[in-house]
Amino acid sequence: MKNINNYKKEIKARDEQAEIYEDWYLKRRRLYDWVEKKTIINTLGLKDSDVVLDAGCGTGRITRLIAKNVKKVYAIDFSPKSIDILNRKLYEEKIYNVETYVCSILDPLPILEKVDKIVSIQVIQHIHRNEINKALMNLYEQLKPGGVFVATVYNWNFYSKIKNCLKEGEFENGIYYFRFTPNELIELFKQNKFKQISVRGCVNLKGYNKIDKFYKMFYPLGKVDILLSKFYFSTLTGDFLIVKALK
Repeated sequence: MKNINNYKKEIKARDEQAEIYEDWYLKRRRLYDWVEKKTIINTLGLKDSDVVLDAGCGTGRITRLIAKNVKKVYAIDFSPKSIDILNRKLYEEKIYNVETYVCSILDPLPILEKVDKIVSIQVIQHIHRNEINKALMNLYEQLKPGGVFVATVYNWNFYSKIKNCLKEGEFENGIYYFRFTPNELIELFKQNKFKQISVRGCVNLKGYNKIDKFYKMFYPLGKVDILLSKFYFSTLTGDFLIVKALK
């Protein structure tokens, strides 16, 4: 059962930040954003024929990129304002293969067909531990047999600790978070029936904000960062962990 007070508090916070979220995310770290997206897309291994679910899509920062490479995308988020903004951006960018819904992954999903792939970016880290299994089982059931699930979460590593980050807590706006170790993430997915689980780091190099003014000069550095995410040691360096699992 959802913690209703926390649920309402997070929806309110997401609605309030929706209009500025993408501009905030890109501010002073455009290469960071590019590296993150490329790593996610590479891990998904998209095909033209794929039907994809973006679970916790927000305003569609990833949704719109995926939509350009697949047959169809279902995009769901519990923030009505975020979905409104995504719909506007889809119209402005002339993207017509995305179907959006306002709903939580803690509830039965409104999508009738099974999907080939699910992506969930920086979502699982914000679900309370007593609710997370329900969310993952909902997503597991939405996948076709052999379907692929890719997610990113906050990484609990050396860099988190030296920055005095907490492993678990709430941000000032009331949004809950939890930082995972690789073993915790693998065990979580095993508990929810997934198989062939792999975990790597995502966005491994530091200081992207310091070079943003000249970010176009540093794309080779970004390509090195993406390459590092192919190796397990990147779990020690990534800002995020990226997990890939099969049904």
